[in-house]
Parts: sequence; structure tokens; C-alpha cells
Amino acid sequence: MLVSLTGCATMTYDRIRLGASQSECRQLLDQDIFHSCNIGFSGSRQDAAGRTDAVVVLLGRDGVVGGKLQATVAPPRMPLVAPSALAPAPTFQLRGELDLVALSLAGAGPLDVLRAVLVELMDRPTNLSAEPARELVAAGIVRLMERWPNLTAAAQFADLADTLERVPSGGVARLGITAQNTFFLEYDG
Repeated sequence: MLVSLTGCATMTYDRIRLGASQSECRQLLDQDIFHSCNIGFSGSRQDAAGRTDAVVVLLGRDGVVGGKLQATVAPPRMPLVAPSALAPAPTFQLRGELDLVALSLAGAGPLDVLRAVLVELMDRPTNLSAEPARELVAAGIVRLMERWPNLTAAAQFADLADTLERVPSGGVARLGITAQNTFFLEYDG
């Protein structure tokens, strides 16, 4: 489990607020990392240790920020003598906040919200440099959905097979509504 998220992507995620205008959001984004795409903005960066941070910003109606999602995957710390077959899985964390009204999802149930976000993420981006961040976040949502009883989501997303290998299954999932009526999601794997 990741104890804390650090780095540029985390700082960006924390600074973005739901309801902000597209131009306000763009000012917070590092233009070398984040790219405009058909659903908003997305970007990812991998550091020298192999840790990848990805952030996706969903624009809702009227071009306001309707959602923000962050996924972080880090390679395991392996002992030098561990055979690769015994190597621990990478650590993964997904977190997100969604304004269901801005995203036109008010009244939808939790699984329907997750499916709708997945459909948006899996729609081929107009800017291919935005794709890695979207895929990592989508894989996290798939793993979160798999924690639902009797639901196998991975088979429905063959396009994510390679990315899903980087996201451990069987983690801890949390969904809820905050005091500000924001839908939140978390997955730690």
C-alpha cells in the first residue's frame, strides 16, 4: 500500500477543484505533462524509480471541472535475492472525486457512475499522448469494480489487459458521498 502520494501529479490533483472553469484548471496544469483531450485533460509521469503518477480531469457541462482522478503505481521493493516468480506485486492507489450533477450523472447508482466514467476514459482520445494516464485510471476503476460481489469487470475491457497487469486485484475499495455531495472513490491495491 502506498503510504502517501508525492510529486507533481499529487500537488496538481490536490489543487484542482470541482466546479473550476476549464481555463482555471488549465493554469494549474504543467503543459509538459498534461494534454487536452476529448474528455478534459490528462497526463502522467514516471520517475527514475519506476513510479508512475497519472491524473485525469473530466470536464462536465459548461466546461467546468466535473471530476478528477489520480492513479499511482509503484514497483515493489524487491530483495536482491528474490526470484521473479516470488516478487511482490506493485503497489497501486486510485482516488477520485466526481460532481455527479456537472457530469450529468445525478441519480445514477455507484456502479452506473463507474461504468459511465469508464466509457468516457475508454473512448479513444483525440490526443494520443493523453492515453497512458487514461488507461491507468481506467484500470484502477476496473479493479475497484471487481471488489463488488459477483462482478468480473476485467473481461469486458480487453483493451486494458496490459495495463491491468500493473494494477493488483483484490485491494480495498471505498465509495461514498462527501458532506459537499461529491462522489468519491478510492482503491488501494
